[in-house]
Amino acid sequence: MIQLVKQKPNSKTSHALKPSGYKVLIKFQQLATCIQWGDAHSVDRLYNGLTKHIKDDMVQHTKPTTLAGLQKLVQAIDAQYWE
Repeated sequence: MIQLVKQKPNSKTSHALKPSGYKVLIKFQQLATCIQWGDAHSVDRLYNGLTKHIKDDMVQHTKPTTLAGLQKLVQAIDAQYWE
């Protein structure tokens, strides 16, 4: 599972300290190439490694059942978040 260091940010830096969804996706892809998970298991593992701000936004969408669909949704949410 992807391990992220959690910090208690102050109000001025809270936005800047949240890891990018792209960084999570890159790290996940690096790990997934070494481990042969099925698509459903990969979706669960990636979802579990996502940051809270992405998961919170995902409640407004249908959770994808494919890894490619989840990656696309994470990228869209992350791009909107960092605008």
